[in-house]
Amino acid sequence: RLEVDEDGVADTEFNDQYFYNKKTEQYVADQLRAFWKNPSRICLNTLSPESFDEYSGKFLHNLLLRSTELEMEFAPSAVTEETYFLLIFGVGLGGHIDPLVERINCHVLMLVEPNLEFIYHSLEVYDWAALFERFEERNGTVKILIGGNPDGLAMEIRVTVRNSNPCSLDGMYVFSHYNNAVFVQTSLIVLRDRDLMLSGLGFVDDEIMMIKNAHASLYPGTAQVYLRPTASPVGLPVFIVGSGPSLDRDMPFLKKNADKAIILSCGSAIRPLLVNGIVPDFLIEVENLDVYRQIEQVAEA
Repeated sequence: RLEVDEDGVADTEFNDQYFYNKKTEQYVADQLRAFWKNPSRICLNTLSPESFDEYSGKFLHNLLLRSTELEMEFAPSAVTEETYFLLIFGVGLGGHIDPLVERINCHVLMLVEPNLEFIYHSLEVYDWAALFERFEERNGTVKILIGGNPDGLAMEIRVTVRNSNPCSLDGMYVFSHYNNAVFVQTSLIVLRDRDLMLSGLGFVDDEIMMIKNAHASLYPGTAQVYLRPTASPVGLPVFIVGSGPSLDRDMPFLKKNADKAIILSCGSAIRPLLVNGIVPDFLIEVENLDVYRQIEQVAEA
């Protein structure tokens, strides 16, 4: 349970044991001071051509050779306290979160807490709204991971990094607010698999296609950036149509209201739409393969 003394100091009590020993602010201050004397960071291994395949290794070798010729130097470790990711094990009552976020200036904050009671009690003494507003202003992310399975937590951490900005993984801070076997095991798994966060991010064919398309779009110098308006300039509903059993069920509704909405056809939904006399306003294809035959049907319609 949560207790707040006459001086406004909050602490949690269980079986007559106080988590912060009724010295919450001092506990947090001492812990942060000790952390910054020897901060825990996840650092990636130095790249070596020998650890890559023939083609990647040759590319990296030439890149490093050119860097040497240009007298470029690479620091052996992080040179700044700021980092993109911050991983905190343990929410507690939240007193340590803001000082870490302010000093590290992270964009993605991951909070791991196996005890739901701590999050519940922190709602009364920690300003969660201000934290989320701060990250919203910087287009950042706050991810709260709840659970006691180290493998599952490590996987969620890996997914969060990969879906955010995996290139900025190097130097990520790891802070533990209290001792817990779940934190130890999860941290070991994350450290062991840190290189996996950067592997399998895509296929070379897809990368070549994206570079080709980007070059074709940007080279003429006439490319324009679409800015989303604050209000809809059309004032019409949008029907996003994909394939599936629900499409057969909703076809009568779509036919009846086709002229009252903007219709987006996704993938193979184009065929049933055209068969039923519905010509979509936009055709969306997520594959970068040859889709000319499907697009040709729209032109003929």
